[in-house]
Amino acid sequence: MSKKRRTAASVRPSENEKFSDSPPAQKSFFLSVTLHLAAIVILGLLVYANTVKAPFLFDDRYYIVNNPSVRSLEHFCSLREDGGTVTYFATRYAALLSFAVNYAVAGFNVAGYHLFNIFIHIGNALLVYFLVRLTAGTPVIAGMSEGFRKNAALVALASALIFISHPAETQAVSYITQRITSLAVFFYLLSINLYVKSYLLAEESEGRLSPDVLLLYAVSLLSAIFAMKTKEITFTLPLLITLYDFMFFRGGLRPRVMRLFLFLCTLPVIPLAMLRANRPIGNMLSDVSEAARSYTSLSRADYLYTQFRVIVTYLRLILFPINQNLDYDYPVYHSFFAPAVFVSFIVLVSIAGLGGFLLLRYGNRTAHIRLISMGIFWFFLTLSVESSIIPITDVIFEHRVYLPSIGLIIAASVAASGLRDGLSKRLKLTFDPVTVCFAGLIILLSAGTFMRNRVWQDEMRLWSDAAAKSPSKARVLNNLGAALMDRGFAERALENYRTVLRKDGQYAPAHNNMGIAYRQEGRVAEALEHFKAAAALDPELLDVHNNLAGIYLEKNMVDDAIKQLQELIRIRPDFADVHCNLGAAYMSKGLTEEAIEEYDKALKLDPGLEIAHNNLSAAYLKKGLPDKAKEHAMSVIKTDPENAAAHYNLATAYAAKGMRFEADREFRTAVKLNPDLSAADGSLRTVLK
Repeated sequence: MSKKRRTAASVRPSENEKFSDSPPAQKSFFLSVTLHLAAIVILGLLVYANTVKAPFLFDDRYYIVNNPSVRSLEHFCSLREDGGTVTYFATRYAALLSFAVNYAVAGFNVAGYHLFNIFIHIGNALLVYFLVRLTAGTPVIAGMSEGFRKNAALVALASALIFISHPAETQAVSYITQRITSLAVFFYLLSINLYVKSYLLAEESEGRLSPDVLLLYAVSLLSAIFAMKTKEITFTLPLLITLYDFMFFRGGLRPRVMRLFLFLCTLPVIPLAMLRANRPIGNMLSDVSEAARSYTSLSRADYLYTQFRVIVTYLRLILFPINQNLDYDYPVYHSFFAPAVFVSFIVLVSIAGLGGFLLLRYGNRTAHIRLISMGIFWFFLTLSVESSIIPITDVIFEHRVYLPSIGLIIAASVAASGLRDGLSKRLKLTFDPVTVCFAGLIILLSAGTFMRNRVWQDEMRLWSDAAAKSPSKARVLNNLGAALMDRGFAERALENYRTVLRKDGQYAPAHNNMGIAYRQEGRVAEALEHFKAAAALDPELLDVHNNLAGIYLEKNMVDDAIKQLQELIRIRPDFADVHCNLGAAYMSKGLTEEAIEEYDKALKLDPGLEIAHNNLSAAYLKKGLPDKAKEHAMSVIKTDPENAAAHYNLATAYAAKGMRFEADREFRTAVKLNPDLSAADGSLRTVLK
């Protein structure tokens, strides 16, 4: 009787009980994985809903619209390096393949491209969520006395919601071409998640390599290779996985080496892909170096000095996402001791040093601190490819912060969780100030993203916004001029081009666009002068040779036109339209065999190019091969029944074969679709009579 009876209130729960126990209904509902995933998906769809109909912009024309390789999936199924073929060894193979899949499904319907980008971004946010939750279950975190795991689900949700709604990520999502970045990050995150999951599953089975463990590990490794076949920034993936392994897993050196060996073996994948074929082994390092320079004359030292300042700008974009700009007019620094460079260096070293100090001082007993340190290391490591000593033409682009921002977002969410725990212990409040602030933050970020996405809805709006922030940058003013020209504001466009040329008379694209504007106004002599200037300043500028050829053909200077088109094919042998134009030039000189050869090349590059089929049909008619002419005409009609030229060519082919009824039917269809063809009857009318 002297024994005291223990009540439920006096029983002290274990750490595991603390993690698993919760007040029943309300808390379990808000910790529901299904609810969290639904919130992430719905928020992603809402903030990017206004981008679905945004047109192709900026480099979209180079990578998608004018890129013949994306117009046929066959181009992705060969190891040959001929024109139009995308080799498996290309560093951006997977990204280009995704564009080809979009084209195969819906052609150039922008909605499909944007939806693909949005779902990739949502997928990345979900992978961020799962990565945080998996990390909470790693041996190092689980072995700490601090109760981080009970908040892991909310930290994961916070990280994913901030990432998916943050305005700094818009350029990697709303700008179609930058799927190259977001898709690379998808494979990057997937690889890390599967690597962690395979380790945890092996731990549960006491180190046994079950089929499930091996499968997860193999898919993780495959995903790493896909990441490296998407964009060069993923070179850091094996290094990040190694860092993660040492920070969150336990075990001796030998099991670590066995786990990491195959991933570390992928490090040469990107450098080897950048090497030119058939080069002596002694030139390999030189080739990688030159390929990595990305066609800029900027020295490595100057690029590094500038990047110290650029990284601070990236930090500002993550903390305060305002004054975003597609095309920064960023100053290049030439001295480490320039005040802006030196101060930026001190700031960056302090942040990196803080990560190291926190890990060494508190990381062995506090899960929050270890995760914050990991987030800081993540930021700097993933930036190292584009913001170090490898010069890139553009020193800053916002999409480059897409992957690095994940580390800082997770670190900030973890820090907020620690602050929330601290406040709940010290202050007895009737509300949760951290959660209230978080909700407000998500609303502000979502609104900022939605507003920023309005800029991407229209080319004129995009370049007007960039011009307001980079009023002296030649490329911005030139592209704004092109947007004005498309809207019919020729004089305003010309004024933009003149402004560019006053600032930089050596800017070839402005001369080219000036020529286009003058040509549209009928001022052919002035157009020709600017096209020649552009070609002299930049012989590799693609459009200018096509434009010169067009003027030469108008002036009946066929040989000069042929010379320009041949030069363009030398620069870009996989440009189907140019082969087609060259074929037309040959036809105008009566060189039917040469024309047929060029049309065939065009169709190998772009099997659906209607004008090439029509021109080839006409060429075969001239050569007296009506069956082949009929084949190409019918190929066009099959996909485009209202193509008048194809019906006319088919009528001519039938007439040549003596099939008068069929010829008359096709001729009537052609004239109905295009009444102007009634005057172009010639011998066909005679046959039909």
